[in-house]
Amino acid sequence: MTMDSRDKKEPQEISESLEKALHLMEQTGDESPEDIKRQMDDPETLEACKLLYKYKNAMGRRAAAKPDVGAEWERFEKRNRPRGGRPRRQFWLGSLAGAAAAAVLVVAGLWWAGYLDKPEAVMVYQSTDAPRDVILETGDGALALDVTDDKQLSALQGVASRRDTMTLAYAADNKTVPDELHTLSTPSGKDFKLILADGTVVWLNERSRLQYPARFGNGERKVSLRGEAYFQVSRKAGGIPFVVETDRMQVRVLGTEFNLSDHSGTRSHLTLVKGSVEVCGTGGGDYVRVKPGEDVSLNDDGSFDIHRVDTDIYVYWKEGYFFFDDTPLSEIMQQIGRWYNVDVVFDNPQAMLLRLHYFCKRSDGIESALNQLNLMQKVRARFENGVVHID
Repeated sequence: MTMDSRDKKEPQEISESLEKALHLMEQTGDESPEDIKRQMDDPETLEACKLLYKYKNAMGRRAAAKPDVGAEWERFEKRNRPRGGRPRRQFWLGSLAGAAAAAVLVVAGLWWAGYLDKPEAVMVYQSTDAPRDVILETGDGALALDVTDDKQLSALQGVASRRDTMTLAYAADNKTVPDELHTLSTPSGKDFKLILADGTVVWLNERSRLQYPARFGNGERKVSLRGEAYFQVSRKAGGIPFVVETDRMQVRVLGTEFNLSDHSGTRSHLTLVKGSVEVCGTGGGDYVRVKPGEDVSLNDDGSFDIHRVDTDIYVYWKEGYFFFDDTPLSEIMQQIGRWYNVDVVFDNPQAMLLRLHYFCKRSDGIESALNQLNLMQKVRARFENGVVHID
């Protein structure tokens, strides 16, 4: 049957199986063909059936084959027949069991009769053609950073590397270092450790960007972040504050450890591990004090939500792991897509709402990450032609 023929289908062409399914909606025994036509022509009835279908799909009860509605009808009548043997006559909402059966069978009938469309696939992450190298931008231009290249590093005054930990370190209070801003950017699949001139240690997660002074003066220490980073801020003599700015949030600290995530398209939030910080929106407003063990997230209206959390969940990434606890699958797959730089498509959009506990080593590759997901037997994840499909 073509789509055109489905669109033109008249109510009188409804199959006998579908009529039986519709019969469950009201067991009065007085239904006529005109009654059935009227129900199928009623936009509200069809809309209700669509909603029932979405609910059924969200609960994971997707039909794997064309249903035997006749057999289901016989089983339903036997379960609901009074002891006297005479079928009950009552509206279907009088029984929750009847309502559930009606929902499943009506939806199944509409599906096979062509009155419902399959849910459209949803892409939650799209891969990019961004550079695959760690990029360092200085006053002399941009370069693909290689911490094992001594010649490259010698051209960067006051900068050293630690090859064993892939770390770039700036010398403290070195007057020969130019008074300029540097920018470090990480690609998909790579994180990086950076030691700033004041001794602050920054772990920069994948697809992130940090702008910072090559050397700090005597005033406020300020850096700018896009993406996600873990900060271990050194306490400066004289109580000089350390400020982190993102597109949506400003964080002010003295000496502390915290994780800050501000990826575009996701909720901006900060998780405090040690010390004390104050946050406010870049649009202004009062600062909010955050305590260790709390996660503060920024709402669209500029207000903040603060919750007690297990901070380890938010910082496992710097140890090389994906770690999620009771997290929507859509958020999990966004991070997986961003790390491996692959498209992620939900062929079953209702699966986006599943909340999962998930743990996986990032360096093991995309196939391992998806196999770990499939072991939960909640969804089916596959990697085909550079695209991750979830259904």
